[in-house]
Amino acid sequence: MKRIIFNLKREWYDKIASGEKTVEYRRVCDHWIGRLREAPPRGAFYANGRPIRRFEFAEFRLGYRKEGAIVRRITMIDIGPCPYAGWDGDYFRIHFEKGSNE
Repeated sequence: MKRIIFNLKREWYDKIASGEKTVEYRRVCDHWIGRLREAPPRGAFYANGRPIRRFEFAEFRLGYRKEGAIVRRITMIDIGPCPYAGWDGDYFRIHFEKGSNE
């Protein structure tokens, strides 16, 4: 089971916990391309011509704590704009299910 971990501030963690937020945004940059890249599996997503790993789960942590992590199944990773004011440019959009932990 491939899992990617996101460390969040309280505001975003609470929105995921309540089911209000079902997409995580990360700026398209070398750091995130590197975190998401691997040899191209079938059905891989691409950014700047590079294959993007298809993770099965996203783990959301409040800060850097391991306890109380929220785990959601990833449904899709794509690239596009972010709806939040002031967040310009392209972002990886990690879409995930509302449901309960694994």
